[in-house]
Amino acid sequence: DHIYKMDYSQMVLDHVTSGAKCTVGSIEVPREDAREFGVMSVNENLKVKAFVEKPADPPTMIGKPNSSLASMGIYVFNSDYLYQALERTVSIPNTSHDFGKDVLPMALEDGVLYAHPFERSCMGRNTEGAIYWRDVGTLDSFWQSNIDLVSKEPQLDIYDLSWPIRGNPAQTYPSKFFYDDPGCKQVDNSLISGGCVITNASISYSVLFDNIRVNNGAIIEHSVILPQVNVGKNCILKRCIIDRHVTIPDGMKIGVDAQFDSKHFRVSSGGVVLVTESMLQKLNGEKITSEEHLD
Repeated sequence: DHIYKMDYSQMVLDHVTSGAKCTVGSIEVPREDAREFGVMSVNENLKVKAFVEKPADPPTMIGKPNSSLASMGIYVFNSDYLYQALERTVSIPNTSHDFGKDVLPMALEDGVLYAHPFERSCMGRNTEGAIYWRDVGTLDSFWQSNIDLVSKEPQLDIYDLSWPIRGNPAQTYPSKFFYDDPGCKQVDNSLISGGCVITNASISYSVLFDNIRVNNGAIIEHSVILPQVNVGKNCILKRCIIDRHVTIPDGMKIGVDAQFDSKHFRVSSGGVVLVTESMLQKLNGEKITSEEHLD
C-alpha cells in the first residue's frame, strides 16, 4: 500500500510519446530500502535495461552509489499487449501471476518496458520541494505516516485544495470536547475526525478516526485510533494502533509495559503496539486482572 499524489495524465503522456507498451512509475530510494521493491536500471531514454524483483543486493543508479531506482507498483499498459502478456504467463510453469515477477520481466525481454520518473508527475511536495511517497505495508510505516500528519507543516499536505485527497467521510455529527477538570491537559497536536466524544481526556500527537469515545481521565499519546473505538476511563495508550470496533477496558495501560504488550498484543520492530478486538477477547478470556495493566 502506498500514499502519494500523482497526476496520472503526465505518466500516460510519457507512455504514449516514448512508444512503450508498458511503463512503470519509478522513484529514487535509499539502496538499503530497495530490497523491498522491484529495482531497475534505465538508459538515457528511460528504457529499462534491467529489472529484478526485491533483490538482496540492489543495483545502484549511475553516479549515485547509495541510491536505487525502485518500481512504485504503478503501471501503464497498451491494453492489447497486457492481454497477450497475461495469456503468455498462463503457459509459464510455476508462474506466480505477478506483475513484478512475471509480466515486467516479459516486457523487459520484449524491449518495450520504460520507466516514468515520479518527480515529473508528483503533485504532493513539501515546502522544500521534496516529493512525497510512502510505502505503508508495515505497522511501523503505517503508524509513522499517520503521525507525520500532526506536525505543523507535514510533508503531505492533506489540506491542499489545489490537489485534494478524495475520501469517503462518515456521515456523522461534529466531534464534541467536554472538559470540566481544569487540571486536564486536553488536546494538542492531533487530528480528530467527526463523531468523536472526548471527555476530560489528554490527547497529544495522535490521529483519531471517526466515531471514537475517549472517556474521563484517559491519556493517549503518539497513537492511531481507527473508527468506532471506545477508550475506557483512566486508560493510557502510547505508541499504539487500535483497530476499529475495539473497546479498551477502564484503566488498561498499553504501550507502557513492554513485557505485557508483547504477551497479549502484536508489537512491531519499532515498538508500535497493535491492538485488535480478537486480542482483547483472548485477554479477557484468560481473565487477566493483575495490577500490571489495570489500575
